[in-house]
Amino acid sequence: MRSTLIRGSRMRLFEKRYYRVTKKKQAADIMNNTIGMVFIHGAGLNSSIWNDLKEKIQNPVLTIEFPNRKLESNLNAKLTFDEYVVRSTTEIRNWQKDKFIIVAHSIGALVGLKVAEQFKNELK
Repeated sequence: MRSTLIRGSRMRLFEKRYYRVTKKKQAADIMNNTIGMVFIHGAGLNSSIWNDLKEKIQNPVLTIEFPNRKLESNLNAKLTFDEYVVRSTTEIRNWQKDKFIIVAHSIGALVGLKVAEQFKNELK
């Protein structure tokens, strides 16, 4: 068996082609509605900020609703960052989507990054 070492400009050409094919496949998956989209809102907001966008997307959509967000009380004052992460992770696991993209706004991006650590194989 003979192996070939690809060097220099050949390697760059290979990388460009591989990148192009990979990106086209991912774009096709998104366009074919096989990849879900998880939306995480920012502080002081709720999942309704994504309503207009959800109407325009054909893919399966999950909007994360943080604990006690719709209650008019100061119950949120006792919530920790980890509770936001656990709630988001639980909602995504219950959603049971094989592949998805996380879209997050403002402080929700911090939650999104922590959640992403737990779903490395499912993220696109």
